[in-house]
Amino acid sequence: LAKGINYAVEHGADIINCSWGSPWKGTDAEEHLKSSMLENALEDALKDGRDGKGCIVVFGAGNGKDLQQEIYYPGNQHKESLVVGAINSMKRKVDAYSFGNQLDVVAPGDGVHTTILDNGYDIVNGTSFAAPYVSGIAALILSVRPDLTREEVVDIIESTARNDVFSVNYSFKNKPLLRPNGPWCEEVGYGLVDAHAAVSSVASIY
Repeated sequence: LAKGINYAVEHGADIINCSWGSPWKGTDAEEHLKSSMLENALEDALKDGRDGKGCIVVFGAGNGKDLQQEIYYPGNQHKESLVVGAINSMKRKVDAYSFGNQLDVVAPGDGVHTTILDNGYDIVNGTSFAAPYVSGIAALILSVRPDLTREEVVDIIESTARNDVFSVNYSFKNKPLLRPNGPWCEEVGYGLVDAHAAVSSVASIY
């Protein structure tokens, strides 16, 4: 994993999508993943990637189920990364998906049509499939404003997210200590990402 991240940074990647991770609390998988090599690779990507502007690193929050529903490692370790939860077509968080203080935004994660092995297609669920929506929005933003820093791109995605579209009355408040990009809640972060609003905020669209 660390080699993959380093390779991406060294070869000019703007965005690194991470649809992987492990539960945080004392599991064998988490202990297997944790290393200074992986931590250093992520820190270098976030701070030094893109010639010092920083790579946008997007993590799926994880699919908590019976594992306390906490954000998966290493997404929960780097506040500079963009952690993505999932909602369903009813515009509500699915109980099985991870959430918490590190959650930033949500995207569609149920019933996603995608490619699979052996040249096939399938309909899949999970935050692994929500995260690429957000990576795609970051790419759209950089396509018109490649000069933006990682922090600026993240702020745009968070501040243009919608908190008025959910079928559940989530309790939004100001997010303590971290990015002041509007009302936030632990179930859906700053809200549902809005590609058009995000790109429109940096360029005129006709």
